[in-house]
Amino acid sequence: MNNATTLGPTPPKSLSAAGCFGSFVAPSLLFIDDFEVQQMIVQMCCLGWNVGLFSDADQREACIDQVYATVAIHVQPPGVERAWKREVRELAELKRELFPWLLQTLPEADLHRGDRHNVLIAGNGANAIEREVVTFPHVGGVLHLVKLLHTMEVDMQMEVERVGKAKRKRGALTDVGATQIANACCAQRADLRSYRKMLEHWQEIQMAEFYQRVTRSALGVVDRIEGRAREVLAILWR
Repeated sequence: MNNATTLGPTPPKSLSAAGCFGSFVAPSLLFIDDFEVQQMIVQMCCLGWNVGLFSDADQREACIDQVYATVAIHVQPPGVERAWKREVRELAELKRELFPWLLQTLPEADLHRGDRHNVLIAGNGANAIEREVVTFPHVGGVLHLVKLLHTMEVDMQMEVERVGKAKRKRGALTDVGATQIANACCAQRADLRSYRKMLEHWQEIQMAEFYQRVTRSALGVVDRIEGRAREVLAILWR
């Protein structure tokens, strides 16, 4: 088990596909104890990311069918194919929702055992990015997470105002600048999925009124940050 008081995920060092993939896959790895299952999740998320690059739904379905025909064994229990394709389809749609402007393929992604935390490696060669993965954040970090979320909320509100002013002023926001802001905002939305899952898990395992009150409040902050992030993206896409 990968126990830790450290909170995950960590912000991406790069807003490339490899840099943001950690935020994309992190929620699916939370509270999963089996390392081989974690590796399978990483592979599925990598596939879902790449399938999500196709803008046409028929192309995505054809790609899913082709990959399944390649990797599937000859005899499968009833429902396995349908469940596998549904999961890839959902991951592809999630990629398209969270990172619509990132159109880079991920040639590979893998998870390796580390001394303290397992290490996610996304991309290859000089473009590969390594990132520690905290799969079992400790409930003792809840107050640190609450502080982080409140900071994020203030920062995101300021971003709404800043981007709004920039869009109203001709030439103040370039296409490159808008894309960078959008990708950073999308990465933060992906991280919010991890924070939400952590808070909901802690809410289930800690019945004390203190933890129930704190996690309820923090989940409300997550909702507000998500709303502000959507505002930023809506302004950029006008």
